[in-house]
Amino acid sequence: MPHANHHSFFHYFLNRELSEIYITVALKSFALALIAIFIPIYLFQKGFSLNEIFLFFAILSAAFAFFSFFATKLSTKIGIKHSILISMPFLIAFYFMLQFISLKGFFYLTPIIGGIHGSMFWINYHLDFARFSSKKIRTQQISGCMILSLILAVLGPVIGGLILLYLNFNFLFILVSVILLIATIPLFMSKETYIHKSFSFKQIKIVLKKLGPKGIIGFVGFGMTLASALIWPLFMFMIIKTYLNVGALTTVALFTGIISTFFVGKLSDKFGKDKILGMGSFLSSIMWFIIIFVKTTFHILGINIFLGITAPASGGGPAFDAINYDIAKRKHIAEIIFIRETTIRASLTLLLLFFFFFANLKLVFIFGAIGSLFILIFSSLKKKI
Repeated sequence: MPHANHHSFFHYFLNRELSEIYITVALKSFALALIAIFIPIYLFQKGFSLNEIFLFFAILSAAFAFFSFFATKLSTKIGIKHSILISMPFLIAFYFMLQFISLKGFFYLTPIIGGIHGSMFWINYHLDFARFSSKKIRTQQISGCMILSLILAVLGPVIGGLILLYLNFNFLFILVSVILLIATIPLFMSKETYIHKSFSFKQIKIVLKKLGPKGIIGFVGFGMTLASALIWPLFMFMIIKTYLNVGALTTVALFTGIISTFFVGKLSDKFGKDKILGMGSFLSSIMWFIIIFVKTTFHILGINIFLGITAPASGGGPAFDAINYDIAKRKHIAEIIFIRETTIRASLTLLLLFFFFFANLKLVFIFGAIGSLFILIFSSLKKKI
């Protein structure tokens, strides 16, 4: 990648492999922005209890963790792009099956299908990015992908809310499915990419031992914060009562996130990913704790602005992902990504199962605050494997 282009947003697209995944993820993000935040609310309005909603997502997360090994192994056989392609029908099936969630068996089968998609898509997304991103400007490249996704997704919650207000979930499911199919097309503008190595449980054990507890704690922390992010839309809905208002207030967070993600990418590569991640995780911890006192629409607006600022600098943001990719030398990329995704989903599963027995929304946010502090510890990790 030419040095002269390092300071231009458009230099991200000079790397064909990255530009393809950028477009695919952006289209997928737009499709999911139309509907994803409304799923907990949808289940709630279908008559499922808070305990059952926790169980639904625990099953989804457990399926994600369980199938991650097979998803990684599959990518060594058929390639990263074909694995992402195969994941999409599972996601479409997941949204289709949600329409019948009240029927016997669908409550358990639907999240399993969603988990299969998640493992196949996200394992290969991270493998692709870890392989083709440049170490010198990796955080900027990740933030470029996220910014493009946020730009397309920023109106998603409002559009989704309007569709639910005037039409119904069935129409929204069909629209999302069509967009997801279109999203796979850019992947095949260049040749397939393979992981040219032997991926096995033996290699995973070796890398896991090298990674150590300090390397794992950040993944556990991110899993804990995901539980909070999952429940936040439902918490909003219980206060403001309408799909449209939830969508509009979520859009505020997305719009703020565009600006924040840009600066996180720039500042991380300039001053250090660890410093940005540490500061962002500390602020996120404060935010998740403050949420337990939220009672009004004005409070929600403030939290969503704060969320848009802090989320890109914390778990799952550009600095967090870049540190994950930096940890692994090329020969250990598959193991690191597998350990990352499995640990995140396993910790999320255990936490959601805990909330299945002790359903308390405010307690979820306290665990989110603790999880952010775990990511703060992870931010100081210097190990390369």
